[in-house]
Amino acid sequence: MEQSAIYLQRSGTHEDVDAELWDDITDLHLDQWRSTWVPMTDNAVRRLERANVPREKWPQDLHWDWDKKIDRNLLTLQRFAITCG
Repeated sequence: MEQSAIYLQRSGTHEDVDAELWDDITDLHLDQWRSTWVPMTDNAVRRLERANVPREKWPQDLHWDWDKKIDRNLLTLQRFAITCG
């Protein structure tokens, strides 16, 4: 597996942020998703629900479940991971 240095731009400040581009998705990446993104998206969903925002106006990626994508072999094509911070 190969890793390449890349830069992302922070929205709002336009600050460059160091990141890594990986040429595959590993169990470590999935563990990072579970421990960081899942709690954040759960919080975002609760805030949207409390604010009565219609589901069609929610960010699309709030419903992405990478475990299900793997179980359904939806990740059998070329896949990449980006890590940052």
